[in-house]
Amino acid sequence: MNHRIEKPQKLLNSDGVLTEPGWATKLIMEYNPLDMKADKIRLKEWDYYVI
Repeated sequence: MNHRIEKPQKLLNSDGVLTEPGWATKLIMEYNPLDMKADKIRLKEWDYYVI
């Protein structure tokens, strides 16, 4: 994956698919778990820290 994302946008479209696959140097994508089309019971989120 060699595509750099440079402008802010939503992470997922209305179908629950990535709007633009790629990478960014900052957190510029807007994530909303309600945009996911998976069953809410299967949606898992956690914070992950590495030292």
